[in-house]
Amino acid sequence: MSSAEPTHSGTAQKPGAGDGCRDARTPYMAIYVLLAAAFIAILNETIMSVAIPVIETDLDISAALAQWVTTAFLLTMAVVIPVTGFLISKLTLRQLFLLSQGLFVAGTVIGALAPGFALVIVGRVIQAVGTAVLLPLLMTTVLRLVPEKNRGTMMGNMSIVIAVAPAIGPTVSGFILQLASNNWHMLFWTMLPIGAVVLVVGTLLLPSFGEGSDKRVDVLSVLLSAVGFGVTVYGLSLVGADAGAMLWLSLGIGLTSLALFGLRQIRLARTDSALLDLRVFRTKSFSISTAILSIGMLAMFGVIIILPLYLALRGVEVLTIGLMLMPGPLVMGLMGPFVGRWFDLVGPKPLMLPGSILAVLMLLAISRATAHTPVWLLLAIHVSLNIGLSLLFTPVFASSMNGLPPKLYP
Repeated sequence: MSSAEPTHSGTAQKPGAGDGCRDARTPYMAIYVLLAAAFIAILNETIMSVAIPVIETDLDISAALAQWVTTAFLLTMAVVIPVTGFLISKLTLRQLFLLSQGLFVAGTVIGALAPGFALVIVGRVIQAVGTAVLLPLLMTTVLRLVPEKNRGTMMGNMSIVIAVAPAIGPTVSGFILQLASNNWHMLFWTMLPIGAVVLVVGTLLLPSFGEGSDKRVDVLSVLLSAVGFGVTVYGLSLVGADAGAMLWLSLGIGLTSLALFGLRQIRLARTDSALLDLRVFRTKSFSISTAILSIGMLAMFGVIIILPLYLALRGVEVLTIGLMLMPGPLVMGLMGPFVGRWFDLVGPKPLMLPGSILAVLMLLAISRATAHTPVWLLLAIHVSLNIGLSLLFTPVFASSMNGLPPKLYP
């Protein structure tokens, strides 16, 4: 192992701890490669949303069936994400990156070449498996390699990925479809070379380190997790679809499985063999931050979903709607690194308090919108909401993780 690579025996050697600045290059390069991969993967998560009507028309399928382009992706993510903690503790960083990014590229190839709807779904599911691993891997790598005093800055960089990528996805999709005369295959072809370049660069630059845990996977936990998270997400996707008994049956099975999954993880945690260790919630800062982050994410994505529908009802063109949604996330992304540096200097409260107040006021303002509210005012409200969320997200991310013991990072 070269002097630039950190060594691990459960925890990582932090950059700068050994040979000075020389040690920081490879670890930080690893983080930036993972950031690039995560940005592409999350962008791809929402890029297909605009293409659903196009796919529906081109393949002559129903709207309900076409919607599975996104539903299948989300279901797969829900099933795979709980297993990532186990994978992170089992495989090295390079191995896990090759697995996740390799699957993403493979799924993209399948989608690009798909002659029919079935293979489109197969491609999206394989993409989702790779995507599900990337964000937890990125977060864990940051915690292992970045000193606590610098984590705010790095979390600010991460906010660019988490906030901007999904928000600009529909806009990017609209531009590609317009240039390609509604050829939805081009969405996959556009993602393919970018994903392949990141795969090659990551293979060359990422260090090969990890815990190499000998922990065995608990098959029953995997099954309960798959049914619990997957069926619950499916049930939630039926809300508003006049699904009747199927909605309540899905939610009943899903939530019951989740409860059994949680009880089993609590029992397995006593022997350090849990698939998803719930002891993280014993850390007060983590529990509170998770609750705040969940509410903030609901607000952000709720507006991203509802605002285009509202504007469409007012007769605003699709491309205009997409352009209106771009400034807010771009401002959030540009603010991220600065907010991260401020966090490292002043801590969470001076940022979170004004951020949460601004976000609440803007949500209240947008809830009062009518059919005659000026479009420029809606744009200003959306940008202001993203400024408030930017002041909130980075401190919440950083402070939630700082209180955890290293063994619970994955």
